[in-house]
Amino acid sequence: MKAIKAEAQALMMTHTGRAYSTIPKSRWPRAIAALRPETMTIYEDGVNILMKPEFDGGWGYFIPRGQRESPEPAGRYSSVGQGVYWYHPY
Repeated sequence: MKAIKAEAQALMMTHTGRAYSTIPKSRWPRAIAALRPETMTIYEDGVNILMKPEFDGGWGYFIPRGQRESPEPAGRYSSVGQGVYWYHPY
């Protein structure tokens, strides 16, 4: 998880000032690509690594921008360590 967080933080530093940015598969960093996600999107509040899409959000990993508590809404995210969170549909 440490490498995933580091790669996500590096991507966040290069994508500032936009509401969101979907990263093409050809530009996914190695550790994130190894997860084989469906999509990867950088938002103002962090990086979303979507593993399995679903009509209400799906399942995946979220790495918040900066140090903070568990992302909101409460109960949807659980820590998997190193500042990386797993999320699931509502």
